[in-house]
Amino acid sequence: MYQSAINRIIKVYDAEQIKCAIGTKNEFLSMTIDNIYPGRSSFHNRGCATGSKDLTQSNIMVYSLGAIVAKFNIVGPYIIKIDTEEHELEILSGAHNTLKNCALVISEISTFKRYVNGYKLSDFAREFKHHGFELLDILPNPNTSPRFMDAVYSKFPWIRNVEG
Repeated sequence: MYQSAINRIIKVYDAEQIKCAIGTKNEFLSMTIDNIYPGRSSFHNRGCATGSKDLTQSNIMVYSLGAIVAKFNIVGPYIIKIDTEEHELEILSGAHNTLKNCALVISEISTFKRYVNGYKLSDFAREFKHHGFELLDILPNPNTSPRFMDAVYSKFPWIRNVEG
């Protein structure tokens, strides 16, 4: 669905797309695959409010963000885009050293709990603050409701308070 936009970004910025499952550590996790809406597949249970009834389970190899950075010899500063259907907190909690060299994180955030035991927006903001990041921007997306959005977090000098 978004691949054409991703391809433009890769071309313009000489970027690389790495498709893999990211988590706290390297391990196999059980993922619920939504066969009708694959973009809603997640390691977390949606409950009955959202998602389809055509679901299957699959064991997926998950890597820590640090393992991916090391495997591909990625040097900072770099930008990370996370869209993991409410698995973002797990990724951040296992990425402290990796986030030290990160300039920006663009992450989907949920404005309400879309999953059983999902995070609250305040939990997400607190975890980013723990890693030294502040909210820089909310990216416009006219195709979605305010249930979730892409937020840009940064810890570099272009974030300044009003006093200077």
